[in-house]
Amino acid sequence: ITPKPSSQRIVRRAWRSAQRLGADLDLLWVTDHEPTEQEQEQIGALRQLASVFGAHLLIEHGDDIALVTQRVVNERSTTYVLMGTPKPRGAIRRLTQPALPFRLLRLLPGVDLRIVADRTKRTKEEP
Repeated sequence: ITPKPSSQRIVRRAWRSAQRLGADLDLLWVTDHEPTEQEQEQIGALRQLASVFGAHLLIEHGDDIALVTQRVVNERSTTYVLMGTPKPRGAIRRLTQPALPFRLLRLLPGVDLRIVADRTKRTKEEP
């Protein structure tokens, strides 16, 4: 997750998935900087939501989201990873490095990966 209001939607969907699976829920934010004041506010809201759901909010520092996620998944014996839609990347980055979901699939063999779409961005089909 990231400390943004849209992450609360992802947390709710992850909680519902965890309930169906009868599993614990861990929320992971991988950051490469100290949180800004605005991020601190969102972290507080996410902590509160995690508390309501009985989840664990983990904040890990690192430059590579995929590698930090791999470490945490291995440490916590995670079998199911749910993530929000990755943000768009520039053309150079698309050419030089695989997208995060593909890196996670490669780094996490035997772990299910689910990408949660932002339904607020869904376009309505014309009849």
